[in-house]
Amino acid sequence: MPASNPQADSFATLRSLLQADEIITSNSPDYEARAQTWAAQKHARPRLVLRLTSIESLSRVLAFLYRTRLDFAIYGQGFSSASAKDVVVNMSGFDDFHFDAQGEVVTVGAGQTWSDVYRKLADAAPEYGIVGARTPCVGVAGTIVNGGYSWVSSEYGCISDQNNMLDAKVVKYDGSVVWASTEPELLWALRGGGGGFGALVQVKLRVFPYPQHIWAGPILVPRGRLEEVAEGIANFLCRPVGPRITMFLYVVKGRLLESIGMDEDMLVIHAFDANGEEHGRAHFRWALDIPGAIDQTKITTLAGVANLQDKAGIVKGTT
Repeated sequence: MPASNPQADSFATLRSLLQADEIITSNSPDYEARAQTWAAQKHARPRLVLRLTSIESLSRVLAFLYRTRLDFAIYGQGFSSASAKDVVVNMSGFDDFHFDAQGEVVTVGAGQTWSDVYRKLADAAPEYGIVGARTPCVGVAGTIVNGGYSWVSSEYGCISDQNNMLDAKVVKYDGSVVWASTEPELLWALRGGGGGFGALVQVKLRVFPYPQHIWAGPILVPRGRLEEVAEGIANFLCRPVGPRITMFLYVVKGRLLESIGMDEDMLVIHAFDANGEEHGRAHFRWALDIPGAIDQTKITTLAGVANLQDKAGIVKGTT
């Protein structure tokens, strides 16, 4: 009689819990898209990727996986580089959205990107804003469990703060489903605790009326002007500027700027001012006046500001 193979038995049982269209193998055309990690070396090339779309399926799967010795990971959009050699549970199918106008709350599927949330909110309530990620291609759940910085954090705090993330529906590791508000310690842990407390499937987020004519965008400065940029930032931070104006600084390699005729590394001062263009240009004049600066700012909405960073996903899996 052939010896039992516990791992093979576990895979067989797992498959029996699911519909065929919920299972993605390495031969499937969308395998890479559903399993690719931000850091290429973290991609463990799982034997199975499970793209679930119902809480019932997720509950069955998690309750089973935690009783086995299979290596598995819960995956949102891949920017935290979650992976495993046996099974990846892909959460991107949890992409629902509901806007409660009276309560000024949205309930969103935690597996979608912030780009999805911004777009849906703009369709449902174009005069409203939300404390969402600055980079639109990252996932909702991963951002929240890691705290979550937003373009409006200087005014409203982090995404996971109690005034912003009001509640979360979680599938726990025994398969039970709870709203975290019924377990205060769980809700506390979800606010930037780093994950490991269950799988987020829905979150309730506060929304609020917000200006729709925001001056924002990149100001590119030659890297050789670093000293002037550092001095400008130091002076900028010494002045009271108000909560609706902010910025961050990063470097873009010249090879990524060929489309605008550049071949050298550039410093990018990404400016944001919800008070409008005149106010923004006055406060960022120090950057705009640096010799060689390239002004790519514009007037846009909060969703438009986030979409200025939409190319970040291009380098996913190459770092």
